[in-house]
Amino acid sequence: MATSAADIIDSMSGSPLAEVLRELQRQQGFLGEEALELLARQRRASLTQVYAVAASFPGLVFDEKAERARPGLPEADEPDFFSRVVEPEAAAVLTRGPLAARFEDPPADLEAYRRSGGLEALARAREIKPEQVLSEVVLGKITRNTAGWQRAATALEPPVIVANACAGDPVAGQAQKLLAADAWAVLEGMFIASLALGAERGFVYVDPGSAERCRSLASVAKAMMEAWEPGFRVEVFCGPRSLVGSEESAVLAAIEGRRPLAGKASEEELSLWGGPVLVDGVEVFAAITAVLASGERVDTRLYQVSGAVVERPGIVEATPSVTVRELMETAGAEAGAEALLGGLSGVFLTEGELDQAVGELETADNPRWRTVHVLRDRRDIYPIAVQSAAYNAAGLCGYCVPCRIGSARMAEMLEHYPLDVQALEQVAALVVKTGICSAGRGAAGMVASALKHIV
Repeated sequence: MATSAADIIDSMSGSPLAEVLRELQRQQGFLGEEALELLARQRRASLTQVYAVAASFPGLVFDEKAERARPGLPEADEPDFFSRVVEPEAAAVLTRGPLAARFEDPPADLEAYRRSGGLEALARAREIKPEQVLSEVVLGKITRNTAGWQRAATALEPPVIVANACAGDPVAGQAQKLLAADAWAVLEGMFIASLALGAERGFVYVDPGSAERCRSLASVAKAMMEAWEPGFRVEVFCGPRSLVGSEESAVLAAIEGRRPLAGKASEEELSLWGGPVLVDGVEVFAAITAVLASGERVDTRLYQVSGAVVERPGIVEATPSVTVRELMETAGAEAGAEALLGGLSGVFLTEGELDQAVGELETADNPRWRTVHVLRDRRDIYPIAVQSAAYNAAGLCGYCVPCRIGSARMAEMLEHYPLDVQALEQVAALVVKTGICSAGRGAAGMVASALKHIV
């Protein structure tokens, strides 16, 4: 006998809203209006809120009646350059360091991970005091989000740990490559962090990708939990595809079952279900494992290089001092090529600007900003800017007025050539100055950067 929608909703009263929606679809084949109304009443949310969350997740199917009430979402074609980006799992690794050490021969199971030196870092972490793990490993040798870690460590209750694998840009595949090749190291780093922070629960937040990818990651988490005695529990949360997926507020909203919007909460105000939370990138947790395993500082990042005029597109592990030109040369870029650094929210760089160190650029520690798309020459800039602006206008969350109106206006203005350069510069400057999140401000910055080279 099929389980009723009411029974499914009641049995999952403590689960994130997105998981309930997925289970309703799994068992009933679709989302019906009656089920959504029941869910709204149980969660004490408006029906509009429930529809907005459901509409944020691709792949959910509504019945005819519910489909008519579903909020319409703007759509835009993917920019042409997306087609030149290699799928993360298939991306070649051009240079390796501690983060990519296992990429060539990924461990198939927990025993294979042990044989490659896995779990040694966790064993060492258990031999030292929790405060030493935090001060000597995380803060001493991995200098990222120091304030967030310190707040989580001094919280009055156990914080939740969230490892974010969503860069907020479909072009940035470094986190997906890391999870596909060595999710074990990421999970081990999360378990080490649980010792340092006294955490009891964690999430690995990933974008939808493939169902197989999520199942594989969940099996790794299960194996790690079974091997770990103290009881730190990790869940894999497949969030919606979102251009603001790297924003902490959007990640936490999705886990809580709300529409993933980029809020204006300060670092001190971030919370999950009202409790303390730490959000950091999956590379950070892999680096924690590498630091404890080797005893050395890990100061490398994963960079992705793609484009029509590169011989070897793929992943490069390098320090932040690497220049854009060096990344391009590693991938075999043609002489005279130029670059888009940072994808949909990045900057265009021409010949005289390629010798900048990536780590010296604004927001360079965000995985989105560690992507290099190689252009043939500056003639590629205008079409990429037009397509990217349209994609951003349709895909940004629309939470703040400057971005919601400004991104749409910039996309419209870019389509009419000759350009009204002064008006475009004014709109872009306004969004850069007043937009709430880095994705929206970066989208406007991409337009402003293009204008310097196409007029």
